[in-house]
Amino acid sequence: ATAGGQAGSGEEAAVDLIMFVGGDGTMYEGLQGLFQRPDWAAACRVPMAAVPCGSGNGLAASAGLWDPVTAAVAACRGRVAPVDVASVLQPPGNRYYCLLSVVYGAMANLDIGTQHLRWMGELRFHLGGLWEVIRGRYYNCRVFVLPPADPAATDGPATPHGAQAGTAALSASDVGLGLPRAAPGGAAGAGAGAPAPAVTPAGPSPGAPGSMQERLLPPQAASTSTNGGGGGGIAGCHLSDYPAGPPLPLLSQLGSLPRPLPDSPASLPPGWTQLADSLAILGAYNTQYLALGARANPGGRMGDGAWDVWHMDAVPGVGANTSVGKGAGGDGAGGGGGRGGKPAGSGMRMRSLRVLLGIEDGSFAKAPDVMRVVKARALLFEQRDSNT
Repeated sequence: ATAGGQAGSGEEAAVDLIMFVGGDGTMYEGLQGLFQRPDWAAACRVPMAAVPCGSGNGLAASAGLWDPVTAAVAACRGRVAPVDVASVLQPPGNRYYCLLSVVYGAMANLDIGTQHLRWMGELRFHLGGLWEVIRGRYYNCRVFVLPPADPAATDGPATPHGAQAGTAALSASDVGLGLPRAAPGGAAGAGAGAPAPAVTPAGPSPGAPGSMQERLLPPQAASTSTNGGGGGGIAGCHLSDYPAGPPLPLLSQLGSLPRPLPDSPASLPPGWTQLADSLAILGAYNTQYLALGARANPGGRMGDGAWDVWHMDAVPGVGANTSVGKGAGGDGAGGGGGRGGKPAGSGMRMRSLRVLLGIEDGSFAKAPDVMRVVKARALLFEQRDSNT
């Protein structure tokens, strides 16, 4: 039986703990089973423990469960901490649940592009990252984020590197992700089969397709009432077109998920901001670790009701919708649309290399002008590149 099938059946009231033995993909699959249950609200209150036996083990590392023995001891001690879960909506009617990350560009490629090297364990991520540094490309997209109304409300002591181990209880906090399909001129969905991007707050829901977002469960049946079907120029998909689950109060303010996404946040409710349209790396993280040796989100807190969106722009400090040429002191990337990732100069490659060399302990985050981060309770994303 699969993790999703086991978690989606049985009497949760008679269960004290759900223990997932495997990697982040196993946890992701089990999460889908829990939230697809009619009694998901009760099921998500059952504590979960991740026993790290996969190639990534990011959730386990973030909870201080560094090995199977530590995980077993933590389960016996019964220490529980809340974990946000994001709802990921993908038109025309797919809904996924995530608690680790949603990634695009180099971070997505280094994972999906090394599936054939799973036998190497965590080393495959480092090799994939090195190839992305050498490859050196920017990827076109459209991204809007909704920061917390009170950023101070999400501030606080982060889980330290040597945090006391514990199990997790899924939190019904208002965090969610939504993925509108790309416009006719862009790539509608990732070539590797990963969900197309768009993220916004939801109830107990989180992090971008599983552990680095590979689709482990079959897609939901497409809705037949998505404002006219799957053609271009559609105003959007209503939230009622998606499977029932935790409420989505922030996305509900939009009325429907815009398709395609607008050129600016002016047509969105107040508070939404826009990121650059050309990025080398984009990652929305709930956990500190993406793998035992990848602290991609130092300072992250899994239960603060917001995710950390890390991004590497074409040029440090350049805002959204800005084209940068080599003569402007940049890396030679443009901010326009298009199907192909744009080659980058040595400046971006050096910044990407600093991320790769400093991701094990998170030290890359201390280097100026390498990456930027913003807190987000909701995110709208549209893929506009076929090379990721």
